[in-house]
Amino acid sequence: MDAAAARVAPEDMAGVLVALKVAGLLALMGSSAVLWLLLRDLPENRRAAYVILWAWNPALLLTFVMDAHNDGLMLLWLLLGALAMERKRPVIGLLLVVMAILTKPIAALALPVFLVSEWRQAGNLQARLRLTLGTAAGTLLLVGLTFLPWAGRGGWLAGPTALALRLTREATAGAGFSPATFVYFVLQGAGLTVSVQSIGTVFLALFAVFFLLVLWKTWRGQPAAPGVAGVFAGYIVQALNFRIWYAAWPFPFLIRNATMEERDGAAEYWLRVGFWFLLTTQLSVVVYSHIRLELLGGSHPLAHLIGVPFTFLLPLLLARWSWWPTSEASVDEGHLTPSPDPLV
Repeated sequence: MDAAAARVAPEDMAGVLVALKVAGLLALMGSSAVLWLLLRDLPENRRAAYVILWAWNPALLLTFVMDAHNDGLMLLWLLLGALAMERKRPVIGLLLVVMAILTKPIAALALPVFLVSEWRQAGNLQARLRLTLGTAAGTLLLVGLTFLPWAGRGGWLAGPTALALRLTREATAGAGFSPATFVYFVLQGAGLTVSVQSIGTVFLALFAVFFLLVLWKTWRGQPAAPGVAGVFAGYIVQALNFRIWYAAWPFPFLIRNATMEERDGAAEYWLRVGFWFLLTTQLSVVVYSHIRLELLGGSHPLAHLIGVPFTFLLPLLLARWSWWPTSEASVDEGHLTPSPDPLV
């Protein structure tokens, strides 16, 4: 995406920045259109309301357009993959998920969930074999084409290996703005000396167990959407280094989960949590910068002791207190009816 934007933009920094923001906007518009198709079974006004919740969300506009993060393109591929799989094109859908991984490797968390879901639905061994071979062959082709420009510099595996090592180093080096860091400062305040890397290792182990539980529930019949939302949310909670754009990853799948048939109140609650989490993550910047520097004397421990509960726990409370249209609410097929209850 960056290379394409640089090619079409004028040869100056401002032009490239504008081109990247336009690319982010196009990715957001594309994912909004795909989400509209995914929600085709809803009454028109509820369908429009949920798509607007995604397309006109200020936190997402800041992330995808203002900041031009490529997470918008990654999520577009994932939603296209989910749409293809819902329309009984599993190999195409899984290869679109591979495209998401090649855009941003964190999308690899979603691939096992989709794969287990499609394996379960395939039913017989022959269908599963076709699914596996088709996906494997297509994946090798896509990965080969992606890293082809670097194939002559150390071999075909040099590029993927270097990328994997860099991402691992970034994920494990240092810590900040995360629940693991919060635990570290709490223990430090209690006089216990435990390295933040050790705390991160415990969090990672818990996440691995949670991931296996999600895969098991998917194999037992849980739809892919809540599984994908769950593994993204689990990664966010355990990550040593938290970044505010991470909050966008689960949100479209929380929308899909809350709008599927036979979803219960828990699905709608977690959608509300995801909505508020998008907003608290954006506002957390104020805690870690202005409040820390101006009111807390530059203290990182105090900023984390305030910022982490504000970012990660406050959405759980706000989701309990906020109004939301439920699946049982009466709807007007022709237009959106204003509600007397404010969204607070």
